[in-house]
Amino acid sequence: MPDNHSITWYINRLAAMSFDEVLLRVKRKLAEPFVNKAIKNEKLPCSIAEILSSANTLIGCQPIDTDKIKISGSYLKEIIENADNVCDGKIKLFNQKIQLDNPVNWFRDYAHEIDCPKVDAKNLNYRNPEQVGDIMFIWWLNRHQHLMPAAIAYFETDDQKYADVVLAQLKSWLDVCKYPVGPAWLTGIEAGVRLITWAWLFRFLFAKGKPGNCSDDFLASWFISIRQHVHYINTHWAKYSSANNHIIAEAVGILAAVDTWPQLFPDKNYKEISRDILQQETNKQIFRDGVNKEQSTSYHAFVLELLINASIFDNYLKKNIYGTIKKMARFLDALSGDSGIIPDIGDSDYAVASGVIPRSPKYYSYLAAAARLPVNPLEIKPISLISNPVEWYCGMESLEKPPDESVYFEDGGYAVWKSVLDSKLKINLYMNLSDLGYGQIAAHGHADALSFTLQINDEPVLIDPGTYAYHDDKKWRDYFKGTRAHNTLIVNGLDQAEIKGPFLWGDKYYVHTHHSVMSNDQLNIKAEHDGYYRDEMVLTHRRELSWHPLFKKWIIKDELVGNGRYNAELLFHVHPDRKVIKEPSNTFRIIGNGYNLVIKFSSHFKCRVACGETNPPLGWFSPVFGEKIPSPTIVAKGKVVGFDNIFTEFFIENVKVEI
Repeated sequence: MPDNHSITWYINRLAAMSFDEVLLRVKRKLAEPFVNKAIKNEKLPCSIAEILSSANTLIGCQPIDTDKIKISGSYLKEIIENADNVCDGKIKLFNQKIQLDNPVNWFRDYAHEIDCPKVDAKNLNYRNPEQVGDIMFIWWLNRHQHLMPAAIAYFETDDQKYADVVLAQLKSWLDVCKYPVGPAWLTGIEAGVRLITWAWLFRFLFAKGKPGNCSDDFLASWFISIRQHVHYINTHWAKYSSANNHIIAEAVGILAAVDTWPQLFPDKNYKEISRDILQQETNKQIFRDGVNKEQSTSYHAFVLELLINASIFDNYLKKNIYGTIKKMARFLDALSGDSGIIPDIGDSDYAVASGVIPRSPKYYSYLAAAARLPVNPLEIKPISLISNPVEWYCGMESLEKPPDESVYFEDGGYAVWKSVLDSKLKINLYMNLSDLGYGQIAAHGHADALSFTLQINDEPVLIDPGTYAYHDDKKWRDYFKGTRAHNTLIVNGLDQAEIKGPFLWGDKYYVHTHHSVMSNDQLNIKAEHDGYYRDEMVLTHRRELSWHPLFKKWIIKDELVGNGRYNAELLFHVHPDRKVIKEPSNTFRIIGNGYNLVIKFSSHFKCRVACGETNPPLGWFSPVFGEKIPSPTIVAKGKVVGFDNIFTEFFIENVKVEI
C-alpha cells in the first residue's frame, strides 16, 4: 500500500495536470494491453542485408575518409585508456568508479549495490530507493554511453577486442531487457537517448564495414529492438506537463534511428513526425534569446546537444533550428570564463545526448564550440586529424570562443557581468532574474530568485551548490533545490515556492526586473519576486545589486516590501577550495589565489560560517550528481521590519602572491 507521503504526491501531481492531460493518460492506460502486444510483436520489414546496405554510417555533418582520418596523440591516449577500462568492466557513472559484472547486470544500481526486480517496467516504482536503489545509476548504465570510447577505439585501431566488448554488452542487454522488462522501458526519454547512442555506436563500428563476430542473429535482435524503441516512443510521447527536455530527446532519438537505418521504417513517416515535434517544442521551450525555459544550465546544454544531433541527422531541420542552436551557444559562452566553468543553475544530472562528448569540465565549452560552426556545408572545411570530441560532430576544427562581454538575457532572465578591475582581476558575475521554471510543474527549476554567483580570475568563489539527489533522498533533494541553498535572502525560513514533490512546485513565483544596466565599469540591476506573497504574508523581496567604481565595491540592497516583522536570513555559499575567515564587525574574508573577497553585513545581523551541517542541512556543495562535500556558507540572520533596507558590501583586495 502507498504511504501517506506518496498519496499526497499523487494528489499534488494530479492537480498539476489539465483535463486534457488526464484524459490522455486514461486513454493510454486503456490502450496499454494492445499497444504492448503490438510492440512485442514487431518484425523486421526486410532482410538484414537490405538494412545494412542502406544504413548510414556518416560520422558527423559530412563524410569522413575512414582511411585517412586519424586521432591526435593526446585524445587517442584518452580514448584508448577509457576503452581498455570498458574491456575490463571499469566505468564511471556520475564520476563514481564502477566495476561491472560479466555479463553486466543491467538491473543493478552498482553504486549502492541494490538490484531492482526483473519485472515489467509498469510494475516498478522507480521512486522507491528500497526497491530500485538510485534509479539514475541504472538508467545511465542502460543508456550504453559508457561504450562509446570502445566504439571509437575500434574505428581508429581496428582492434577487434573493442568491437567485441560493445557487441557483447549490447547482446546481453537485448537478451535480458526485452520489451517491456526492466527500468530501461520506464520512460520515453530513456528509449530516445539510447537510440541516439546506438546510432553513433553503429556508425563507429560499421563505418569500415561489418565488424567481425557480429552475427546476423544479433543484428536481427538489435534491429527489432530499434523498431520497438521507435514504436514505444511514438505511443508514449511526453505530453503536457511532462513535455520538457524529454519530448525533445524522444524526437531526436527517432530521427537518429530513421536516419541511420532508413530501411527499418518503410511503413510510417517518422522523420516528418519528429521534425514537426522538434520545431514546435524548440519554439515552446527556448526563449527568443536562446535560454532554455527549464532554468537549468545542465539541461540547457543537454537540449543544445540534442539539437546539434538533430541537425546532424536531418539537414532540412538544421536550417530551421540553426538560429536557436547559435543563440543557445551564446548563453553558454556568456556564462563561462576562459576555463569553461559554468555554474550549475537549477538541476544538473550529468546527462549527455550521445556519449561522443562525455561529461567533463570541458563539456559546456565543447558544446558551444560545436554549435558555432556554419550552417552551410560548403563553408565547412574537413580535417584529417581529430584532436577533441567536438570534431566528430563538426567534421572540422572547432572555432574559437568569441570575446567576453556582458550580456543581459531579458527573456531568459539572466544578467551576466564581465569586467576587468584596476587590479587586473577578471570578474564574471551572473544574477538570476528568471521565473521558477518551465511549465506547470517547473520540474528542474530551483527556488533561487535574485541569487547570484561570482568568479574571480576564473576561480569559482560564490557558487550555486548544485543538485546532489533526485529520487532517493527527500531531505537532500529539498535542500539543494530550496532557497536556503542559494545566494539570496530567505524569509521566515520559507522557500520562495512550495515544494510538493521532487519535480513538482506549488505557488510558483515570478520575477519582475526593473532594470539591468551593464558595461565594463558599470553594473546596476534591480529586480523583485513575489515568492513570499502567499498564505498570510503580503510581501515582496526586492534586490538591487550595483558596482560602485569610485569606491571599488559592490553593494547589495535587499528590501522586504510589506507590513510586519520578519526573520531574514542572507546566505552566501562559498566554493570549498576557498577559505573563509570571520573578522570583527560582521566582516568575512574569502581567501583566493592572489585576491581576498571581503563581505560586510549590517551591524544588527548575527553572522556565522556554516559548513557540513546536517540538521537542517547547510554548507554543502555537490560537484557532481550523487556526491556532496562540506563547503563554507556565510549566514547572516536578523529581524527586519517591512520596508527596511538591508545593505551588504563586497570589495576585493588584491594580494601579491609570493613565488
